[in-house]
Amino acid sequence: MDRVFISKIIHSTQKVPVLDAIINLASELRLQVVAEGVEHLEQLIYLLKKQCNRVQGFYFFKPMPADELERILSKK
Repeated sequence: MDRVFISKIIHSTQKVPVLDAIINLASELRLQVVAEGVEHLEQLIYLLKKQCNRVQGFYFFKPMPADELERILSKK
């Protein structure tokens, strides 16, 4: 799901029914749902409650060089 829809979770109730429909349709079709642009805890909580399969965004990490990511992932 595009970040435009995700950003509306906090600021507007108009796009939330669209998100619900996308997640429900994907679930019925046995597809994985990836939400991009998650920047706030409230967005993450909403998506997890709606059983969104995958999320990505600045809430987790900002963009970084590949070598920095490798260093983070290699830590035990």
